[in-house]
Amino acid sequence: MRKLLVVVMLLLGVVAFGQSTDKEAFKEEVKQKFAALELSDEQKEKFEEIQLKYFDKIDEVKESEASRMSKFKTLKSLQKEKNEEVKEVLSEEQYDEYLELQKELKQSMKDKFKSRNE
Repeated sequence: MRKLLVVVMLLLGVVAFGQSTDKEAFKEEVKQKFAALELSDEQKEKFEEIQLKYFDKIDEVKESEASRMSKFKTLKSLQKEKNEEVKEVLSEEQYDEYLELQKELKQSMKDKFKSRNE
């Protein structure tokens, strides 16, 4: 059970698209990881605003003294909220690609976690 909770917490770290606490580094990560979405200039601006908004919220949760389970629930809720906002900005095809990129990032983090614990 504990391993599962740790894996889930790591996966939710994807919400912030990386472990960086530096906003500028985070902006660059977002640009690189989501270049495949081929966003218009207007979409890029809105997308980045959403990412930064949730970066701050997620950072607050990570730094809080709440229990792991509480953090997990809060992060999951934030992810859902963020995805709803992103869905409003992207086309249907772009949103599907966005969700696919999230899955890939989750799998990548899962693989990294497994390799560190072997």
